[in-house]
Amino acid sequence: MNKMTTDIILNDIETWRICLNINKEIFSEIKINGKIGILPRNSDGSEGSTIQVWEILEDSIRVSLQPFLGFRDASADLIFLLESSALEEIYRHLKNELLIGLRKQIRHGKALLFLMKGRDYLIDMGYEELIEYLGIPCLGTCH
Repeated sequence: MNKMTTDIILNDIETWRICLNINKEIFSEIKINGKIGILPRNSDGSEGSTIQVWEILEDSIRVSLQPFLGFRDASADLIFLLESSALEEIYRHLKNELLIGLRKQIRHGKALLFLMKGRDYLIDMGYEELIEYLGIPCLGTCH
């Protein structure tokens, strides 16, 4: 997939918003203001790079595009760094299989999950169940 197609997928905010809100129960343990980022692997933090951010609200999920200035300045608690083919595959099955798709892409090495906050913060914010579902049991067992 080329950058143009990646941009089209990330910019389809309405489809992401609808699908995330249809499946919002998978994020039910995450507290209000929790933020998850989706970043194409070709983003390097240079001018023009964009991250899609899902923000947990009281009864919905807001989806927005924000400038990505690098991992040090990331505005999300978790960031999924996705190869273009992984982003396309997840988008294709977005309505019914979002987490299954993310887990599959992580297992195949086409998606990386970056924990942008400390362990205690992520547990307090309710991310533990989501991270463990994705096959990364680190929050409960790493010290």
